[in-house]
Amino acid sequence: MKYFGISDIGLVRHTNQDCYSITTNSVNDTLAIVCDGIGGGQSGDVASQTVAHYFSESFIKQKKFSSETEIKEWLNTTVNEINHFVLDLAKTKSVYNGMGTTLVAALCTDIGTFVLNVGDSRAYRLIYENLTCVTKDHTLVENLVDRGIISVADAFNHPQRHVLTNAVGIEDHIKIDIFSLKSDYDLLLLCSDGLHGFSTDEEIKQVLLSGDNEVSIAEALVKYANNKGGYDNITVVIIKGQS
Repeated sequence: MKYFGISDIGLVRHTNQDCYSITTNSVNDTLAIVCDGIGGGQSGDVASQTVAHYFSESFIKQKKFSSETEIKEWLNTTVNEINHFVLDLAKTKSVYNGMGTTLVAALCTDIGTFVLNVGDSRAYRLIYENLTCVTKDHTLVENLVDRGIISVADAFNHPQRHVLTNAVGIEDHIKIDIFSLKSDYDLLLLCSDGLHGFSTDEEIKQVLLSGDNEVSIAEALVKYANNKGGYDNITVVIIKGQS
């Protein structure tokens, strides 16, 4: 498997509150992470970097997993620990008040690939030129879609489409979605809403199919998002070579 990540400030924001990491541990498992900080100013940066660092450091110490159940338990336990760590950190400085971050991660093991999501950063899976979104956004608009109040098409242009209902570091109890990918894939994409918030899934797919390798694909996605206006920070991680 091959991996590559890139984070870009975009064309409008003055700071980059996104963060990503890709870590391979001693048993050759790999954890890829994308975080999109919230809270404004320095605090969004701190939240996203803290979560990515804590998660990666915990993963480095992890021994070989023996089962899918063990993997899911470790992911749940670790992310809950991270959530409380960020909550405690936010109490240490007034500037940190209200900080938090989205989190999407892919854990690649011999047992399989497991995707974790908190917030509205996403994971996409490409199989034989078919792109599907693995994760489900934790947003106000997604709730409206689920309840049948608005359509999926309406959601893309909804003025409140970026309002989160769940994030790391905001509440004591958070919703953690874990998805087990039962089949192989050609490519896995993790991204912040600086990409998917301004591009349709079909547009993202066409860019994914245009690249020759994980580096050119990642760079092309960032370029595409900036060409669409670059209204937010843009972070992508490409995982290639599972199929």
